[in-house]
Amino acid sequence: MANSTEIAVLILALHKEDHTEYTPAMYTLAQMGESVLPRLQIEVKRGSLRFQQNILNTLVLIGTSAVPVIIDIVQSGTPEMRRYATIALGKMQATSAVDALIESLQDTSWEVRRNTAWALGCIGARRAVMPLLPLLHDPKSNVRWCAVEALERLADSAAVLPLIEALKDKNEIVRQHVAAALGTLGDLQATDPLIRTLKDKSGFVRLSAAQALGKIGCTHAVFPLIDALKDSKHYVRWAAAEALGNIEDPILSPVLKTLVQETDEVRQNIEGYCKSLLKSRRTPQDVHTSAATLFLRLAERRSLLRESSVPDNTDELVRPLSTHETTPPEELLRPANQEPSTQEKWWKRFRFFHH
Repeated sequence: MANSTEIAVLILALHKEDHTEYTPAMYTLAQMGESVLPRLQIEVKRGSLRFQQNILNTLVLIGTSAVPVIIDIVQSGTPEMRRYATIALGKMQATSAVDALIESLQDTSWEVRRNTAWALGCIGARRAVMPLLPLLHDPKSNVRWCAVEALERLADSAAVLPLIEALKDKNEIVRQHVAAALGTLGDLQATDPLIRTLKDKSGFVRLSAAQALGKIGCTHAVFPLIDALKDSKHYVRWAAAEALGNIEDPILSPVLKTLVQETDEVRQNIEGYCKSLLKSRRTPQDVHTSAATLFLRLAERRSLLRESSVPDNTDELVRPLSTHETTPPEELLRPANQEPSTQEKWWKRFRFFHH
């Protein structure tokens, strides 16, 4: 066991500004273990903020036996040290600190409340779910989105309805985190609210909503996601296509997994075709089947054209619906202006579409 003089010298080194002096002292004190805790508990409430941080880091290095001392900092330290101490407990995943952290959710400092929410999420304390819910209405947006992130980690169904309500938050970063959290929770109750969120004014919120719908996997979201393929933001269109593939719809899933690897020209043609279909008076099933068939034909044709010298007239596959109102969907999807011999060979390659 080290004597008091050696401990005093090491603690003095923690006052230094040069990390080459205070870092070795921290590790040496940590190796002394529990024997230095009483002295560190006194010293952590003195001196500069840098010194107090060095004491806290030493306590973290000591480990589990130092958790009560860190809890004391959370309960009685300065706002700055309370902020750092909550992070320390989260990184240590200190389950014995959960009750103290739940109390800290009501701290007067918004930074402490934010860090406390983060720490509870890291620890995985399920009993913190209900105490975290009021933070969804905290005046600080940083606190709200950290509370959302914690609830996402805790993955408790009790958070679903409050999170659905939080989709209306005025801050777009919070709404983005909420949509992501609902996707992680995977509750079907969130499907309709997330579908409405596909119309959010923020592109990043729409992105999170599309990704969340893909995780939930409800087929009710298929047509809203098809409509999202026309979104003004390219990353939302990509997320919508990926979500449709994740939903494992029996018709669209394999098609869209191929589609995401297609060229911009083909994707634009498909989006234009879907837009025409969705604006027509066709039934949803007609739209579904016709769009899916088009996707398949385009994907297969691209594969064929890589093996042959047939000109790639992809645009001929997608003609405006308004000029073919009385034409069956199957006819709209056939390749046009092919020579008889080439056309015969073409349809032989695709005969499985006409069974």
